[in-house]
Amino acid sequence: MKLKNFSFKMLSLILTVAMLLSVCATTISAVEEMIPQQEEEKTTINYVSIGDSMANGYGFVGYAQDDDTGYYDFIAGENMYGEGSYALQFEEYLKTKYDEVNHTKLAPSALLVEDLLYLLGGRDTEVDDKYGGYRTFVGQYAYQDDKLKNHFQTAVKDADVITLGIGNASFGAFLLEKVTSAMGVLVPEPVPYPNLNLETALELFESEEAKASFLKMYADLEAELRASVGYEFKYYDLEVVLDIVAYTTASFLVHYEAVIDRIAVLNPDAEVILVGLMNTTYGLKLTGEDMDPIAIGDAMDEIFDILNAYIA
Repeated sequence: MKLKNFSFKMLSLILTVAMLLSVCATTISAVEEMIPQQEEEKTTINYVSIGDSMANGYGFVGYAQDDDTGYYDFIAGENMYGEGSYALQFEEYLKTKYDEVNHTKLAPSALLVEDLLYLLGGRDTEVDDKYGGYRTFVGQYAYQDDKLKNHFQTAVKDADVITLGIGNASFGAFLLEKVTSAMGVLVPEPVPYPNLNLETALELFESEEAKASFLKMYADLEAELRASVGYEFKYYDLEVVLDIVAYTTASFLVHYEAVIDRIAVLNPDAEVILVGLMNTTYGLKLTGEDMDPIAIGDAMDEIFDILNAYIA
């Protein structure tokens, strides 16, 4: 990807939830090199945090996207993130460098990277994945798309620094829900997903070169998955699971790069910090009647390793 005057940085935040509760010295050291420093006088900086539940501190004290109001007020943006979220920690760090930090919070839980591209004006239609996505949390603005899209795009245009941590909703929630439903785990009977397969995954790529690159990457992923968890997949069709993984992974890769390109169009001078994905299903095993435990957490590790290598 070649973009003029656009700075990419990788901030590795593949941390445990406990580590997210405090700012570690290595994180501070890393970000100090990324943010413009003022030697003589402090000024104002516009910070925009974009992401999903990993960015907004889901479950932490102060998290208010599932409170009695039932929605996330993007426009007001007050008291919506949980204490200890990396976005609020980073805001506090910026306050040590600048007199005023204007923090615009654009990280609702369940935000898919496909949804984000739509909100940034990079696609014409919203994703219809039958999953719910960000609309669950945006309440009064959910059906005022023009207003919501304008808010996202204006925030990005005005930003000096942006943290982008997007993808955990796709793999911590969306993928897990689709895979378990297709397997018939936690639901009365298996749910078919005829459009989530390798064939439709390849249709997402515009060039043969990009398609070939994905196939090479996916071959490694498939081999790893078959080796690590294949022996446990004996009560259902492993090929169905691999098809869902192929489509979800391909969709993330295509739309993630498109989001980066779109941010560059909206604001080519912004400092963008790319935040890695964290496997919140680490160690998780699915169990059910008449079936061996399924080490879904191990399988997710393989996926996250590849995606974080891509982000880096």
